[in-house]
Amino acid sequence: MMNLDNRIQNNDIATLKEQMAELKALMFNKQMLKGDTITLDSLMDEWIKTKIDITENTSQKYKSLYKNHIRPVFGDMVLTGIEHSMVQTFVNDKLGLFSHGDSTEIYSLETVKGAIQSVFKPLMEYAVTYDYILKNPCKGINMPKRDFRNHKKACTEKDVAKLWESVKSHRLGFTVLLLATTGMRREELLGLKWENIDLKKGIVHIKEVYAKNCQKGCALKEPKTRGSRRHILLIPKVVELLKAHKASQPKGCKFVVNVEGKNTPMHPDNYSHMLKRWVKNARIRKPLTAHIFRHFAIQKFARNGYSYSAIAQFSGHTNVDTIRDYYEDLDDYKSPVCKEMVKDMSKMANKLLRKGGKVA
Repeated sequence: MMNLDNRIQNNDIATLKEQMAELKALMFNKQMLKGDTITLDSLMDEWIKTKIDITENTSQKYKSLYKNHIRPVFGDMVLTGIEHSMVQTFVNDKLGLFSHGDSTEIYSLETVKGAIQSVFKPLMEYAVTYDYILKNPCKGINMPKRDFRNHKKACTEKDVAKLWESVKSHRLGFTVLLLATTGMRREELLGLKWENIDLKKGIVHIKEVYAKNCQKGCALKEPKTRGSRRHILLIPKVVELLKAHKASQPKGCKFVVNVEGKNTPMHPDNYSHMLKRWVKNARIRKPLTAHIFRHFAIQKFARNGYSYSAIAQFSGHTNVDTIRDYYEDLDDYKSPVCKEMVKDMSKMANKLLRKGGKVA
């Protein structure tokens, strides 16, 4: 019995010694870390200069996410003072989780995910790599899979039909159906040239985008990813509208969505402002943007049973997980057949056109 007691006591002492050694190492490492003298603002300035593999647009997006969301809470803090629990609380507050009627502004899941996964987490991983801190406090942050609050405000067939009825006589009204039936991005729409559309076959070739550039205003450039370079099949109604629009344009006009009377593409902000006016004039009490129409199209494909990989290919998503994260409640069981996808979307379009009136 004495030997057993001694053995237990010796084991307890050994464990205690190990814990003391770990504590001393932790204290030593904390003293050696540079993160107790540098703020997150300073690290952000350092980190963003290393991101030479991203486009200028992406760099500006990262800076904006940091400035508007991360900096107000953590910017002045030293790196070693930022803890996992603080980041989790930050996420909960931004999403309005567990809120009790306070005045804190609530943001979409997409915005908060972007701030954490695109900026905060890699920023703190950079800090770990260069011995500013020991562990990344942004790892293991819990977030809901879907934004149930915004899900209630999602675009519906009724919304598209109502907007179409209001704008069908506008020279660019066709873009509502084009976006809602293809899931095309705003920059892809504005970068469309007639030379990249085969109206006989009803195919759009996405080869260029017209996007904002902080130095040059806007510029035509190649899509950001290989997956974005794709072919999109159009429904017959949209082909019909495109033919009518082309016939009404000045001779030699290169761009599908041009500045009126000019052979230049429309600025992305101007298109968004125009769409906002259309929605207001149609008395639709929810924000409808090009990006929301993209979600609408993807949801329609998903609810018709097409696989995540098929939808990702059609919509130009590089990462299939992006589709799964947004629409994980939708089953994934059919094979990817783009022609069938277009048939289904065409049926939906004909249905909403009947709701909103015939094509003029």
